[in-house]
Amino acid sequence: MQIWKDCKSHFRNELNDEEFSAWINPLDFTQYADDNGVKSYYVLAPNDFIKEHIRINFDDKFRDFLIEATGNSNFSLIYDLSTKHKLLKLKKKNKNISLFTDKENSLVENFTFEQQTVIPFSSKLVVTIPIELDVRNLFCVNNGQSSTNC
Repeated sequence: MQIWKDCKSHFRNELNDEEFSAWINPLDFTQYADDNGVKSYYVLAPNDFIKEHIRINFDDKFRDFLIEATGNSNFSLIYDLSTKHKLLKLKKKNKNISLFTDKENSLVENFTFEQQTVIPFSSKLVVTIPIELDVRNLFCVNNGQSSTNC
C-alpha cells in the first residue's frame, strides 16, 4: 500500500535508526472506507506496549502525515493489535472460524448440568463441581480464610 510506504519513509527520515526500528518498523497499516467514503486508517501493532506507545507519542505525527498525503482531514485513525485485526478479517470471510484459534479449548465436551455435584457452603455461596473431578484437593474460602477442610 503506497500510503503506508510513504508514511514509513517519512518516519525513517524523521527518526533515528533505533527509534524507527523499535517503534515504526514493527507496525502494519490498512485502510477501509465506509459507505459514505469516509476512510478509516488502522495502525496495527504486534503488542499492546507498542500500540500504546505509538498512540501516545506518534498520534499527531500520523495524523499530520495522513492529512498532508491525502489532502483530507475527514478520517478515523485507529490503533489496534495486528493479531486481533487479522482474526477479525478472517472471521468476516469465514463465519465458522474461531476467534480463539491460538487458544486451547478448555470446554468439556458433552458436559451437562446433570453431571455435577452442588455443594452448598453457606446461604450465600454455592459451588458447583463436575462429578468426574477429584474433589480430594478441593479448596475453600470461609470468612476470608482459605482451607482444604471443606
